[in-house]
Amino acid sequence: MGRSRIFRLNLSHLTLALTAFTLLAVLGNSFYATYRVQRELLIASTLESNRAYAAKLAESVGLMLDSAQRQLAFSAETLGQRAVEQETASSEVARLFRQTPMFNTVSVVSRDARIRALYPDKAHRMGSRATSRGAHQILAAREPIITDPFITTTGRYIISVTSPIFSTTRDYLGFISGNIYLESNNILSQLLSHHYYKDGTYIYVVDRSKTVIYHREAEQVGRLIKGNSAVDAVVQGKSGAVSQVNSYGIEMLTGYAAVENSHWGIIVQRPKAETLTNLNEQIKEILLASVPVNLLIIAGAWLASLFIARPLWQLACNTANMSNRDAQLRIAKVRAWYYEAAQLKQAILHSIGHINTRFDELHAETRSDPLTGLLNKRGIQLLLQCYEEEKIPFSVLALDVDHFKLINDTHGHDVGDRVLVALAALMQQKARKDDEVCRSGGEEFLIFLPHTPKAIAGEIAERLRRLVAEAPMEGVGAITLSIGVSEWHTGLPYHPSHAIKRADRALYCAKAAGRNRTELDLEG
Repeated sequence: MGRSRIFRLNLSHLTLALTAFTLLAVLGNSFYATYRVQRELLIASTLESNRAYAAKLAESVGLMLDSAQRQLAFSAETLGQRAVEQETASSEVARLFRQTPMFNTVSVVSRDARIRALYPDKAHRMGSRATSRGAHQILAAREPIITDPFITTTGRYIISVTSPIFSTTRDYLGFISGNIYLESNNILSQLLSHHYYKDGTYIYVVDRSKTVIYHREAEQVGRLIKGNSAVDAVVQGKSGAVSQVNSYGIEMLTGYAAVENSHWGIIVQRPKAETLTNLNEQIKEILLASVPVNLLIIAGAWLASLFIARPLWQLACNTANMSNRDAQLRIAKVRAWYYEAAQLKQAILHSIGHINTRFDELHAETRSDPLTGLLNKRGIQLLLQCYEEEKIPFSVLALDVDHFKLINDTHGHDVGDRVLVALAALMQQKARKDDEVCRSGGEEFLIFLPHTPKAIAGEIAERLRRLVAEAPMEGVGAITLSIGVSEWHTGLPYHPSHAIKRADRALYCAKAAGRNRTELDLEG
């Protein structure tokens, strides 16, 4: 059975994924930003349209009421001049009813609250007393008013537009009123039910007490509205627009305007969801329309990623088979057609040649000390060659175990060897990542500190000397070191190997000065 091929991510996959992700992120952000901007503009436009429409309707209702009050005032003056004669009163209410379509009935009431005339004619009510709350409000006012909604003695829910009647000597004789039946077909329903918008927008009207006096749903008439910011504002005579949630939990875009001469408020509102329906559909259409182009872009990105990744893929495959003798030849044949691939190809070829050269050198002679595992003299030579080729500045510590011959003579060479191994381990443990610890022979060691000035190397040497002096060695107790410090960099006139000789001279100075001390090469 053949082994199943394992899927591995490569550069072409990553490039395609990055391109697709970037494309989707840009498109997503663009669509989201477009949607947000268009949404806010549409909401703002709808709010302003509703406010303007409410203001226009408020103006129309105000003009209608103003016209009605002027007509009632004219009739009141006529009746006052004739002391509210029965015939004149009957004629006047009939004329007013026929002249304006605003009122459901027109009536004349004397100051003792008796009905003197009523049109359309209802003879059985002539002479009866008007005892409703509205009649008392009108008689008490003795001035032109538009009443709050009230229920008449016949059970009708009405609003009255009135004008007082005064005699020529300014005696109060009663009032003439045009009555609007709120729960029947009236001038408000005729004016407000037929509006220009067919998009879910609807209108209602409240009076100064926040009571609904017109609504497309007749059962809403007479309802007191609470907790509605638009209604609260409009009854205070304000106009504006607001987004709010209605009593049914539906978010509405509401415009409102006050009818100044009546203290009524016109509310125009539209559900936000219906407002945004068209926008959502438009965004979907744009998204669907962009799909073919986006697929073409992704396909183009896929082909481009294959073309770009091909040289790197060839280099990677051949590098993985470096053990083959012809790997270097195959890598040389790779067509690296852009800068990065060409540089990588050149670096790989250079590295292969360098590795092969060094590999041959390392196999020609071992570079490690068999006792301590540190670099031996051959390793030191190769290290100095590397520093010289790469122009890496360094400091070198030359260390010697004080009185080591005495340790061998007293405790034996086996103990002496264990001391050297323990010392080597301690120095490696304390060395930095790039430091190289070497055994140059016998009890002598070298520590190379790349990119480290001599002064700092002296401080490191001194810390190491104190550390060793305070760390007893098994079988012999405490030992001490004498250390010499030198340095090399490209600005110095001598070869890197001379730095070792200078460190050795400084070491001899330390021994001559009494051992267990650090001396710096002062000639560098």
